[in-house]
Amino acid sequence: MTDHKSLTITRHLQCPMTPAEKSEKHEQLVRTLNDLERIEEHFAGIREQHKANVKSRQVTIKELTHDLGAGFVMRPIACEQVPDLPTNRMLTKRMDTGEQIDERALTVDELKRLAQGKTV
Repeated sequence: MTDHKSLTITRHLQCPMTPAEKSEKHEQLVRTLNDLERIEEHFAGIREQHKANVKSRQVTIKELTHDLGAGFVMRPIACEQVPDLPTNRMLTKRMDTGEQIDERALTVDELKRLAQGKTV
């Protein structure tokens, strides 16, 4: 019976779920929990990668700061060892600049080889 003064409206009210609705919501909950776990694992991997990237940059900054502070860098340079027989010393010289970088006493084996006319 419809009265001309009445109005039909819709309201959200409590309704018991059917077994099928409960089952569907349970499956949806399981899927969502599994998705969340995968997302969190993926995020953890990204976080670790980000930490590694930050650490790498920090190491580079430390090395650059050290090099700039020291004013030099270490590089492999070809060197020549030259026996100095009058002093029985072995001189080491840079081949790029000719600068002598160190010296040491000739070993017994080196002295023997040199006495035989051989190279050290």
